[in-house]
Amino acid sequence: MDIMDNIASKIIIFLSSAAIAVSCEDIVMQPDRQDYEETVDEIIEDEEKVIPEPRKEYPKVDGIAPVSGEPLAAVLDGGLTPLSFGQSLRTYIAGCRFSETSDECPDLFCLSVGGAAETAFYLCSYLHSTEDGSPVYGEPVPVAFHWDADETNVRVIGLDGKLYAVVLNRDRADFYTWSETEKAFSQSPEHSVALSGIDYSVFGFEVGVSGNEAAFTVVCDDGSVYLPDVGAEETLYDSANIFLGNLPYTRMYAFTIDLGTWEQKESAAPVSGEIETLVGPSGVADFRSGNVSGHIVANCLGGICYIDGTTPSVLSGMVLSSGESIDNRCWLGNLVSVDRGGECADFFTSGEGISYLYRFSGNFTASGAPVYETPVPVMMSSGDLFAGTFSVPNVVDWDLDNVLDIVAGTSDGRIAFFRNYGTNEAPAFGAPQYLKANGREVCVRSGYYELNGPMNAAYGYVSPVVFDWNQDGVPDILYSSNATRIELLLNNGRDDIDCLKAAKVIRLDGLDLWGRWKVRPAVTKAGEDIYIAILDEDDALHLYKKGSLTNVKNCGKIQLGDGMYITGHRPLGPGASATEQGDAKLQFADWDGDGDPDLLVGVTEVASWPSELDGIPYSLGTRNMQVMILENISDDGGFVFDYPRLFQFHQGDIWLGPGAKAPAMCELGDSKRGTNMVVGADDGKFYFFARHDLSEKRIW
Repeated sequence: MDIMDNIASKIIIFLSSAAIAVSCEDIVMQPDRQDYEETVDEIIEDEEKVIPEPRKEYPKVDGIAPVSGEPLAAVLDGGLTPLSFGQSLRTYIAGCRFSETSDECPDLFCLSVGGAAETAFYLCSYLHSTEDGSPVYGEPVPVAFHWDADETNVRVIGLDGKLYAVVLNRDRADFYTWSETEKAFSQSPEHSVALSGIDYSVFGFEVGVSGNEAAFTVVCDDGSVYLPDVGAEETLYDSANIFLGNLPYTRMYAFTIDLGTWEQKESAAPVSGEIETLVGPSGVADFRSGNVSGHIVANCLGGICYIDGTTPSVLSGMVLSSGESIDNRCWLGNLVSVDRGGECADFFTSGEGISYLYRFSGNFTASGAPVYETPVPVMMSSGDLFAGTFSVPNVVDWDLDNVLDIVAGTSDGRIAFFRNYGTNEAPAFGAPQYLKANGREVCVRSGYYELNGPMNAAYGYVSPVVFDWNQDGVPDILYSSNATRIELLLNNGRDDIDCLKAAKVIRLDGLDLWGRWKVRPAVTKAGEDIYIAILDEDDALHLYKKGSLTNVKNCGKIQLGDGMYITGHRPLGPGASATEQGDAKLQFADWDGDGDPDLLVGVTEVASWPSELDGIPYSLGTRNMQVMILENISDDGGFVFDYPRLFQFHQGDIWLGPGAKAPAMCELGDSKRGTNMVVGADDGKFYFFARHDLSEKRIW
């Protein structure tokens, strides 16, 4: 008997029992509709429980004890991890060069910007490639530069045996010379060329050198005003959910610079007028292979197109050798082509998230677009664990081997799994793997409707909590995202990676459980019941009890000991935005060891808990860790909390960036002096804090 037959037979038995009850009472009545629906849900829930299968055993290796106040280090394979720098939010590969000892992959010049770190420039030397072809780079060498640190339109190119950093804006191209001995670019440009003809802001550019000329291709928008003029509490969409602003489309310009006179030869001119692809912050790369030439253009939404050099108004979709469409996983997609003696067929993508290398397969589609092999991530040795920006970690035994792993959500909508090959005291984490549901990577994207507008459609901001929701012995995942709904991914019990079933939406009274965006729900079991807390439409903490697999019951707003409701936003006056509401990472955890669930909360720097007027951390005006505890003070095992207290490190403030922090209570490291904490930050890393180094700042 298959599952649906089994369910149907149980429903028939249930309805038959109801009919018998009616005939015994000899009165006319109908089964209660709500009871009927909940019974059906409970039957389905019983059927969806699994018996965990034995998992593959992995050899253990020596790990590294985490250092308090520092990111967790990658250990496996010499500390192999995706390329990232310090506490920066984005990585832009600005150029590449081949060393004298290897022509397999080039060295990289990289710009790191945003987040809690100042803009920095690095040179990364190529070491080797992994079995899957991922290039691996050594320890980044800081590079000195002297142009405006806010300028990200930078490209490193070779001219007449020299390396230059070209800094481009609408009016000027500056050429700074490279010093290999000093690992620095010149303090002032060796050449500065006045430009004309570029009408709008530059989003990306490419430079190709031939003889005594440098040919520039520049990608701009079309001058559209993107965001509509609306107030803080108004929406960017009309009553039909159509965006009120203007979507920017691409304009591509071309011009050349004479390298003898160092002058622009002709005014920049549009290559083809308006190219019908959305742009936003994006990039362009040359493509040259044999007698075929053109350009590859990426937009900020993950789209990558090919523009043939002979018909520049025609865009061609691009595919991989597997037949799949190319989807750039980097938001704010910068492109850099790899020049191999005039052939530019391979290219790098970089931006916010993991950087990738695309290798040309040598084939073309019927429309003439180049076909690429499956992209491989750009890696570095001896780095920190990196999941992808705005990481939301859970420290759990995901693979059921009695050692704690990490499962983390990221801004690009995926869920990363870091297997621990060491011990809890000295973990040994490898590079991230990404969890799958029904054979495909989980990838949550908002699409057209997003609080910041459609140009943020590639963001997902997945905020997962790992919890055995159906109590079958294997961990499941509930998550929120930049969509406001709460969804459930049940574990199939058969694998560690391809281990999830299709997402189910959690509902209340027949509607999707509604609340604020980007909130990691807090889930706990109290007695025989399971409870979930989120931020509701008032941006207030709200408690619900699990009724069945996909239904919850309303338990009301959570209160402080004095009866006050707990909200998380500052007043939405001038300069504020509705996007500042929500965006909190919640975790029920018995922090004080009294048996009752306390509440750990990670927030943004402009959040205001527990009230608008004088809440923290916003009212403090300091740069702090943005993680707080609300101690459970209920006398009867309920959910009543004390005023929030802000965590401090070594009795002082520590700042990990303006975005929401994601705390996770854990037993990693030395926990003899108390349970420790891992905090996910803007830069995609996991900061470890030993219990004895943390204190709590009481404001009230």
